[in-house]
Amino acid sequence: MSGRARGLAALVALAALAAPAAGQQRSAYEELQTFSGVLNNIRLNYVDSVSYAPLVRAAIAGMLRALDPHSAFIARDEQTVLDQVESGRLAAIGARLEEVDGALTLTSVGPDGPAARAGIQPGDRLVAVDDVPVAGLSPSAALVRLAGEPGSRLRLTLERGPRLEPQSFQVALKRRVYRWPAVVGAGMADSVTGFIALREFSPGAAAEVRAALKRLRGQGARRLILDLRNNPGGVVTESVEIAAEFLPKKTLVFRTRGRKADVDADFVTDHTGDAVDLPLILLVDGGSASASEALAGALQDHDRALVLGRRTFGKALVQTGFPLQSGDVVWLTIGRVLTPSGRFIQRRYTGLSPEQYRALRGTPTAAEDTTATYRTDAGRVVR
Repeated sequence: MSGRARGLAALVALAALAAPAAGQQRSAYEELQTFSGVLNNIRLNYVDSVSYAPLVRAAIAGMLRALDPHSAFIARDEQTVLDQVESGRLAAIGARLEEVDGALTLTSVGPDGPAARAGIQPGDRLVAVDDVPVAGLSPSAALVRLAGEPGSRLRLTLERGPRLEPQSFQVALKRRVYRWPAVVGAGMADSVTGFIALREFSPGAAAEVRAALKRLRGQGARRLILDLRNNPGGVVTESVEIAAEFLPKKTLVFRTRGRKADVDADFVTDHTGDAVDLPLILLVDGGSASASEALAGALQDHDRALVLGRRTFGKALVQTGFPLQSGDVVWLTIGRVLTPSGRFIQRRYTGLSPEQYRALRGTPTAAEDTTATYRTDAGRVVR
């Protein structure tokens, strides 16, 4: 055996001794050693010089992707801009962005906002901001590009229509501080039927619904259609307050359960609503998610509303933000939402990338998702 072959054999034997036996659980320390070893080898041996920052950020992103599609890392600079947009110190375009089939898509366009005035429609895909492509950016990073001083101008390149043969176009608009209304439409569908379109559970959403209900009752409404289509959720406590308009006092709306005891809570109505006897229909679709589904599930479980439409998104996970010393924020899933009958309506995400998970919203993902049966207050079977 040559010296080179003997050396190779020795390395293989050493590796075999160092490797854990099949099925042996590696300790957290050993896993961190592996990560540190890979990082150091990249720093010392990779063909190009690479700083630690992008490597660590990529590792964090991969780590969170391994958890669930809703846990996320927001860099300090991004979080600062998002906070300024939320507080009104910076302006944006009055549109919501999500990643759909790998493209940054404007899923909601606020009434009378800059985007709406420029002719942008829900479903349009963002390609570039001031001629700088946005491919590869997260929705929060893209919002940073869209934000700026009130009154400042920007130019957007967008696509509309089929992905293979899109219609490309540009719009110029002015940034403006925009307050998203929760109720985007309210009126009489006929002489006795009121209609309320609720597009998000933003702070004050319950007050807007109450005001719309009062107006419609004054116009003769004796039954109501509450439209939750394309409502992605928001502040869950607003959904409890809205549920209280249709349920008696001390009625369970939903439960949250998590690994830590302080996550466990029962959310109940604190008063009997003025519309407790008003016949109610809820409209839902694949864009109805989170707080929308919690509200729909509660009213369905208590036999208080008829739910019509298409299969909802399927999100029943609770996230909260944890600030880091660096100023960055990590958003982690800390609990699950259960309807009054005990249903957990989160659809499956194991084995799916976040992009696949979002692309499959509103579609059946596994037969066993609807195998378990539950019963409403009146004994009806729900799944």
